[in-house]
Amino acid sequence: MPEAATQPRLKINLGCGARWKSTWSNLDGGSRAKRLWLRALRTLRAIPVVDRVLPAKFRQYPKDVVVWDMLRLPLPYPTGSASVMFSQYSFEYTRTEQMQAVLDDCWRILAPGGLIRLCQVDIAEIVRRYSAEGDVGPSPAALERARRFLECLGGEHTKLSVRLLHGGGHQQLFDAPKLEWMLSQAGFTDIRFVSFHEGECPDLDVLEATFEPVPLIRVEARVPDAK
Repeated sequence: MPEAATQPRLKINLGCGARWKSTWSNLDGGSRAKRLWLRALRTLRAIPVVDRVLPAKFRQYPKDVVVWDMLRLPLPYPTGSASVMFSQYSFEYTRTEQMQAVLDDCWRILAPGGLIRLCQVDIAEIVRRYSAEGDVGPSPAALERARRFLECLGGEHTKLSVRLLHGGGHQQLFDAPKLEWMLSQAGFTDIRFVSFHEGECPDLDVLEATFEPVPLIRVEARVPDAK
């Protein structure tokens, strides 16, 4: 990849899904972004009754979304070209070694002092909530607790459509030690865990979903400043 120009300005939304902002470079390689699917959806949307009932999440991305599988490395950005990278609900669909390779490339893309923010499913909080309910005994309450636990772990991802489109749904979940270790292995420093809409990442009101179907863990880290 070419070296970056001076004054990096890029803000990259990695695995943007249905949440993007025009002032960011929004990248996604999911089924909704693939051109083959878009051609099929355009055909379906030509039928008025289909277009009215088609869920918004299956509609076409704006033209400024970069169609790219984030596991196809290197990512299509010059070295040192970005000041910030954001990713939410993306790395659950990768294996650990794949995610580590992507984080290594994120480190390459970010300029010295650049910021990365990850928002991922928090397995530690899911288990804590499950355990906090105590022993409910053999009862309908036990069935309900187990159902809620499964929804947190997989939820919609247990459906056949999601398993097909996302290569099997969730491949991994996260807790603070795991995320901190992986970020540090990629070379990031100043690692800190933050709350919803807290931190130094800009535009969280747009990028960070206000509805949280499962507990999330949020972390920010930086590429060390140039010496």
